[in-house]
This record gives sequence, structure tokens and C-alpha cells, in this order.
Amino acid sequence: MRFSQTLNMRLKSLGLSILGTAFALNANAQDSPIPKSFENVAVPTSAEAAAQTDQASKEKLDEVVVVGYGTVRKKDVTGAVASVGAKEFNLGVIASPDQLIQGKVAGVQIAANSGQPGGANTIKIRGNSSIRQGNNPLFVVDGIILDGTTARPDLDLPLNGESGSVFPSSNPLNFINTADIASMEVLKDASATAIYGSRGANGVIVITTKAAKAGETRLEVGSSLGIATVAKKIDVMDAAGYMAAQKSRGLSVINGGSSVDAQEAIFRTALTQNYNLSATGGSDKAKFRFSGMYQDQEGVIRNSGFQKVVANLASSFKLLQNNKLKLDVNATLSQTNESLPAISNNADATGDLLVTALQWNPTVPLRQANGMINAVRLGGLQGAQSYGGDGLINPLELIEGFSDKVKMNTILASIAPSYEIADGLVAKFQYSLNSSVGERKASIRDWVNKQTTRGSGWAGISTNNLLVQQYTTTLNYVKEINKDLSINAVVGYEYYVKELKGSSAIGRGFGSVNQDYTNILQYSTATTRIINSFFNPTEEIQSFFGRVNANYQDKYLATATLRADGSSKFGTNSKYGFFPSVGLAWNIHNEDFLKDNTTLSALKLRGGWGITGNQEFPAGSAVSRIAYNSNGASGQSQLANPNLQWQQDVQVNLALEYGLLKNRITGTVEFFRKTTNNLLYAANAADPGPGTRIWKNLDGSINNTGVEFLIQASLVQAKTTKDFALDMGINYSYIKNSVTGLPASIITGNLYGQGSTNAFAELIANDQPLNVMYTRPYEGIVNGQSVYPQDGAKFDYLGNPNPTSLLGINTIATYMGFTLNMTLNGAFGQSVFNNTDMSVISVANLVSGRNVKTSIGSSTENVANRITPSARYIESASYLRINNLTLGYDFGKVGLVRNFNLYVTAQNLYTFTSYTGYDPEVNSNASRDGVPSLGIDYVGYPQARTFIFGLKLSL
Repeated sequence: MRFSQTLNMRLKSLGLSILGTAFALNANAQDSPIPKSFENVAVPTSAEAAAQTDQASKEKLDEVVVVGYGTVRKKDVTGAVASVGAKEFNLGVIASPDQLIQGKVAGVQIAANSGQPGGANTIKIRGNSSIRQGNNPLFVVDGIILDGTTARPDLDLPLNGESGSVFPSSNPLNFINTADIASMEVLKDASATAIYGSRGANGVIVITTKAAKAGETRLEVGSSLGIATVAKKIDVMDAAGYMAAQKSRGLSVINGGSSVDAQEAIFRTALTQNYNLSATGGSDKAKFRFSGMYQDQEGVIRNSGFQKVVANLASSFKLLQNNKLKLDVNATLSQTNESLPAISNNADATGDLLVTALQWNPTVPLRQANGMINAVRLGGLQGAQSYGGDGLINPLELIEGFSDKVKMNTILASIAPSYEIADGLVAKFQYSLNSSVGERKASIRDWVNKQTTRGSGWAGISTNNLLVQQYTTTLNYVKEINKDLSINAVVGYEYYVKELKGSSAIGRGFGSVNQDYTNILQYSTATTRIINSFFNPTEEIQSFFGRVNANYQDKYLATATLRADGSSKFGTNSKYGFFPSVGLAWNIHNEDFLKDNTTLSALKLRGGWGITGNQEFPAGSAVSRIAYNSNGASGQSQLANPNLQWQQDVQVNLALEYGLLKNRITGTVEFFRKTTNNLLYAANAADPGPGTRIWKNLDGSINNTGVEFLIQASLVQAKTTKDFALDMGINYSYIKNSVTGLPASIITGNLYGQGSTNAFAELIANDQPLNVMYTRPYEGIVNGQSVYPQDGAKFDYLGNPNPTSLLGINTIATYMGFTLNMTLNGAFGQSVFNNTDMSVISVANLVSGRNVKTSIGSSTENVANRITPSARYIESASYLRINNLTLGYDFGKVGLVRNFNLYVTAQNLYTFTSYTGYDPEVNSNASRDGVPSLGIDYVGYPQARTFIFGLKLSL
């Protein structure tokens, strides 16, 4: 049955409809339950109410949104800028800011790479536009640029044979206290992002934190407790089904005398605690805001989790008698700790916890009668039973005999003096510092049944240091020249410098010593010790920029931007890039022929064109580089390219914004086209020898074309605060992605596990979507064997991992102090290659004593059927998720408490999908030669379903 049919049937069975019952999530329960986007939109019932509504609408248009290096009035915006306030943020277990706006903004896809606590998300604004890493947008926090680089160390754990393990990355924004965020602006088109020049191609997300406020000291406290379980398990056979499947195929039945669910043994009911405290106060001359938070999130896999502690101080001072000199000082100090399970994106069958659990023979007990782990190997340990061959491993060994912990300490600080030179003319200088130290300690005990470590053990320590400094000087001019013309302009200079260095040490041969191996690295066998260190080339960017916004009669708006970037990443012949943009808008509603229209309350036509860049590739890529190996050898690893340039995006967009019935209904329809040229790519060099790389700009283009729709409506408006009210917002986007003009196709999408040696699943190919799935067509099973056209010699383009449609539904209902919110988000049209299904739980496992998926039992597939990558493992990954459901009650003032709020939230409540893996929103890192993959699922950490109980109060 098709996904849409299944979805409709399930919705009908629940008595629901997508458009009629979706309730958007109130993101900050301590605030007013009405989101900012729905405030002041009640239909007037009298002349006085109409006048109040008109004034509220005017004030809303006069609100400012934060854009690059300044703010503009909402009514003056000519670019594609979406603003999400704190009252509209998602609730739940939130580790990083990007999770706050999932499903809130049209054209923005935020997808979890895995369910690992603190794990990274894939964020795409208006499609995928790079064949390299670095597709995520640029984040700017209170003017501080964060490019996604962290000090989180890599460590070469031997989970994939001897080395080369690729682990899921953590979120680079984990160090931020999300309760400190006041608003997030998403800059989507070139008119808005060109001010960031060579870094704005993937869009920009501007985060503004809560500022210091003058007045009596106010205290806000928040606390929540969450209970999480795994949202879905993969359907593998129980003991009875497993033995029946072996018997039906004429195999010797293995019966260990038990009935075991190994997935259940590694999963747990996980607890999450979260505590927030903030205090604001001071005078108009000196004010402050202090906040602190503690979060402890257990993972649904045993011995995994994420903790963080954050302290933040925001202060503002007015100096001199005329108060024209202002000083803002902000500092954030944080420590995050990750406990990582033995799950990597490329581990072999004995090095991945989920693989061992899925393959565990369900008839074999996980523990012996004496409580010891039941070691499964030829010969076994003394007293242990033996089932199967040397390649089997008990998942409990990777729970209790494996440790991988990461600690990150981060300081993000800025000092910003500003001076009002004249009325509307302000000069500002900001110095910011991002300093981070990461330490990673990992070990594998000697008794873990893994060939590369068995009998010796393994341990490693790795430390990285990141230092980023930014110097920004701006001159802002905001002035009403006369009653018809107003100007908002900024010019500036910026210097950015980043350094990243690190070192590591690993060893083997610890044996059964009863110590943490990472504390006694010197005890390892001398011949096994390896020491590594690196110091990346310093990255420097020097920039000059300017922007002018002009408003004539509130009818005709124009924005012009230019930025020049000089970067050390580019070749000596291409140091500088120039990035212009133009945006125009026409407030049609303010024309005389529409001013008196009582139905149409707003009508704005806007369009823009611009060029942005992408330089998110390694520092030093344009120069010759030498690699120094641990065996004392050295050699050239990279050739110089003096002509290396930034990747360039040319963007065009056209939009119509409207408001009806005194803005009771508002919406936007927007068309966009983005063309990416000068594609950055690291190719194998012909000389001086194998393994040498050279960075190039490839001919060819990546094209993203689409349409976005946004509608917000007050469906039922309340006459008083005690009446029922219902508001809804829906955003939808359609995106078409294609590649053209490449000189040759590029292979990526590595596959892992049985039947996948040197295999791949994706290509970057002309006239196809980016990362198109390229494999054998599959025609079913005949006489127990898979059938492929031309005996498997034929390959074809068979799946698109890029969603063609994105949907977000946000609704809020209020009544008598109660607030009910729901957020749904979905992605449609994309495919996932289920590498787990192909390589981990296939029919061949029945021969070697491993478990298989449940559907094998009723199939006619023969155990000798060869495992072969094909369209058999390409599945639809379309989904619609009930992401958040919150019920809260506002008690108002209670004694000394000014505001008291209780709430319960269900996060990841249900996902409507036909995908058979853990979750359709998955993106295992299966890159090849540095070219990223998309939509490959290889035993990724499963998503959790969480119920949170919380309270928030202010004093």
C-alpha cells in the first residue's frame, strides 16, 4: 500500500485530519501561551476594538528582525527572512538551538542524523548545494560567527577492523543554553545572506539571546523530568520463529534453550533532567542577565548519554553623562560530556553494538547461570558455551567492556563598545572569542571478543584545541530623511582568524589489569603505541561589507548589499571574492487604489537576486602539504592550486505576501532558484603518486528550484482571555534538485557489512538529483534466488535521497488557562538505502547462527542467495511525525510567585511511515573520498519517544 494511503487510513482510524486537528507547540511555557505570530489578530467586534487591532497591526509591522550586522523593521524587509520567537519554539528534550525551529520555517529541513543524545542534525535551507561537506547553514550568535567547527576529537578506534572508524558527529551548538535564546532569524535568499559573502551560500541562521533588562531583580526557574524509550525496534525473529526458519531450510537447528530479545537487553528506559535559572535586573545605566542550566540526558541505549552545564552573563552599560557611549559584555561558559556507545557508521559485524544485538541468536542466553557474560566464540572462555564461529560477539561485551567519553569545555565571549556619533549614526566595535578544548578517552577491555583487541585490550586519548577570534567594526545609520524617505545603512570591516590543533596517543597490550586503560597508557606494549599530532593551517578571512535599505512612502522598498572577502583558503591568484545582491519590494496595499479595501489588509510583492559563496572546506587546501606518519616517513599529501576559488551560488527569488481580515489570515507564496557553480572537489592527483590530492573547482552546476507556501490563521478568536481560541500555521515547500555539466560522475555512498566490499550506492551524476541512488534493478525472488536484469550487470538511477516536499503544521488552542499545542513535521518523496537490511539481518545469517529479520520466516528465499546491493533495499522514507504535543496550565500569580506554569510534553509521539528501519529521518555518514552521502541507513542510533513533565515560574 502506498504511503499516502496508509497515512490517510491511520489518521481516519484515529478520528483525525491533518488540517483540522494539528496543534502547534508552545515553545516556552513560562511566557504567554499565545505565539508572537498569532498575537493581536482578533476580529474586531466594535469600532474601539477595530482601532485597537489596527494599532496592533501597525506595531507588528514596526517590529524589527535581526539580519546581518543590524536590524530592520519587518515592513522594510525585501529578502526571504523568517523570524521565530521564543514563544514559538519547540519544547521537549532540546540539546541544541536548531531543534527549536524544526518544522517552523518553510524551505528548511532539519533532520536528525541519529537518535544519539547530543548528536548532529543535517540542516538544509532550500535544498542541497554542495558535493563536499559543509552543507549546513552558517550560524551567527549575537554577532559571533560559528561555522560548525568544534574541538571534539576524533579517535581511531578499531571497530572497523584495525582502524578507520567513522563515528556520528555531535552537534556543534550543544554548548548553548537554548533557554537563553530570544529569537532565531532564518536568512534564506541572497538578498538576506550576501552580507556574509563567501559563507552565506547555505543560508544563515541568526540567533539572538535574551538581553539584560533594567528594573527590579526578577528570577525565573524551570525544571523538567523526561522519561524516554526507544520509539521503534527492528523486527527480527524470536526463538521459535528462528528455529522454524532453520528447520524449513534443512539446516541444523541451533537451540540454546532460551528465548532472548537482545535489542531489549541493550535498550533501557532513560531519564532526562533539566534545570534552568535566570536573573535579570539593574538600572538603565547598568543592567545584567545571568543564567545557568544543567541537563542530564540518558540515552535509550545503555551506557550512553549527554550532560551539559552552562553559565551565561549578559550585561550592558551606558557611559558618559549623555549616555552615548554603550558597552555590552557577554560571556558563555559551558561543559558538555558525551558517553558514546560502540556504534559507528562503518563498523564490522564484531565492532557495532546494534549489529551484534540484531544478529544475536535468540535461543542463546546472554548470560551464564553464574551471571557472567556468555562469551560466544570457538573454544570459548572457561565454562562458556560456544555457538557459532569466531565472528560472533555478545552485545553485552560491547556494553560492559567498551568505554568512549568526550568532554568539551567552551568559552564564547564578546565585548562590544558603541558610540552614537550623531542622531541615527552609531559606530560599534565587537571583539569575540570562541575557545574550546575537547578531550576524548576510549578503551576496549581485553576480554571483549574482537579479533583486533582480544587478549590485549586497547586504549586511546585525544585532545583538540580550537581558538577563533573575530574583530568586527560597523557604522550604522538609521534615519528618516523626510516624511517620505527613510534609510537604514551599514558599512563594516571584519577580520576572522581560526586555529585548530590536537594530539592523540593509543596503545595495546594491557591484558587483564584491573585499571582504566586510559589512566595507564604507559603500561601498553611499547611496540603498539602510536602518537599523533596536528596543527591545521591558520584560517584567516578579511572582509569589507555594506548594505543600504531604503523605504519610500512605505510603498517602494530597496536593499543593496556588497561584501568582499579575502580568504587564506583560496589560491594566491584568487584571494578575494565579491558578493553583491539586490532586493526590491512593492507594498501594493499602500497604493491609493487598495487603501480602502477592508478585506485585504496587506499585499507585498518582493524579489531579489544575488551571489553568495561557500568556502567550507579544509584550511590549507590551496597549498602544497606534507604528511608526517607515525612510522617516521613523510611525503607530499596535497598539491598546490593557486587558482582555487570559492564555490559560488547565484540566487533568484520572487514572493507575494498577503494579509486578510485585519491580518487574521496571513501568508506568503515564494518562488526561488539557486544555481551553484565552481564546485569544490578534492581529486586524486596524477603526480607525484598514489594518495596525493589536489583541490579543484569543477565545471558543472547544482540547481535547486522550488516554491514555498506559508499560511497562518486565527481560526477561532477569543474575546476575553478565558474564551476558547484556536490558531494554526502551515508551511509547505516543494524543491527540485539536479546536477548538470559535470565532466564525469562521482561515486559516493559507501556500503558496509556482508556483501558490500568496495560497494557503493550513490552517484553525483548529470541530469540527476544530488546523491542519486545508482544500483541494480531488482525483480524479486525466483526459486529462492534474487533476480536482476542482465544477471546483475545492469545498473540504473533508482532512488532520490532528497525530499521533494517539506511540511510543517503548527497549531495552538487555549481555554481558561489551559494551552494545548501540537507540532507536526514531515518530508516526502525521498528514499533511503537500507544497508542494515541488506548486510546485517539477511537470510545468510541462518547458516552462521545469527538472527534474521522476521519476514525471512515466511519467504522462500534460499540461504545461498547472494547478498548484492540492489533496489531491493531502497525504501520510501516519506514520513509525517507528531513531533511535539504539549498540554500546559498557567496558574498565573500564586503567592509570591508572579507566574506559575505546569506542563506535560510528548516528544516524537508517533511517526507515520512505511520505512522498516529504526527511523526514516536518518543519515549515516557513508562518505567516499570526502564526498558526503545522503540517505544511507547503517544501524544508526534509534530515535527515542520522550514524555516530559515540567514546571516554570517567575519571582
